[in-house]
Amino acid sequence: MFIYIVQIIGFLLFGLVGYVAWRRHEFSLYALATLYAALFENLDVFISRGTIGSYFYDPDLFLIIVETPLFVILSWGIIFYTSYTLARGLSKKFWAQALTVPLLATIIDLPLDPVATKFGLWTWLGYGENDGIFGVPLANFIGWYLVIFALMICLRISHHVDFLGRSGKYIFVPLFSFGLFIIIFGVFQYTAVALGVNMHNQFNYLQLFFPIVAALCLVSWLIHKERMKIKISHFYILLFSRLLFYAFSVIGIISYGFWRDPLFIAVLIFALALEATANFKFKFNAKT
Repeated sequence: MFIYIVQIIGFLLFGLVGYVAWRRHEFSLYALATLYAALFENLDVFISRGTIGSYFYDPDLFLIIVETPLFVILSWGIIFYTSYTLARGLSKKFWAQALTVPLLATIIDLPLDPVATKFGLWTWLGYGENDGIFGVPLANFIGWYLVIFALMICLRISHHVDFLGRSGKYIFVPLFSFGLFIIIFGVFQYTAVALGVNMHNQFNYLQLFFPIVAALCLVSWLIHKERMKIKISHFYILLFSRLLFYAFSVIGIISYGFWRDPLFIAVLIFALALEATANFKFKFNAKT
């Protein structure tokens, strides 16, 4: 019953955030990101099927789009759009936004994915609860970061490709973003093998990657700050939407005893501290 409630809340939340995107004349971006999520989630499941570190969704989840539950696709759209809006109100430099958007998205997934795995929403092939990052491959979190980074790059390029028109961009951006992601992710996998990364030492590399990226983003928020106009009600809707994902993680932490693991609590604190800093700085910068 709880899982059905989670899915229904996801549908309602998508509509709520969609209202903000519509009012801000950004619904096309919101829809484009959601379309991208449908593409890469399904291709990722299909391409990696049967390999160690691949995943599959609970078949009992309803409204499956090819290989992926609809609420997962919609949740991805919510997380991207809220992260994108926050990033644009933190720094005016594109390179800073390109680093910040995937970071703000991935910090939601850091505590959420192990919890969702415990709930049985999806299963990681070949990974036990003591492998990887609390039972989740490091490649999942790096993949989250890189797949959004690739989207940011292609969105930037699409501004200079006027001959495609708006409808053409709905084809160009998702396909080229996924292609770019495959290239960058391939470099990551080659590097991981060269460094000797395995399912038993992945947490060490997680501790290297995300704090370094977070430090770069924090510096950019201070040096290249941006004042973005936003209605205060819209800001609180976006904040509420993001906090609901953390609330799901907290429920799982209590239900499955993650609170006993100091490393998991450290990851959660890192995510919440960065989330609080980003929202506070955004609110401070914003013109309401």
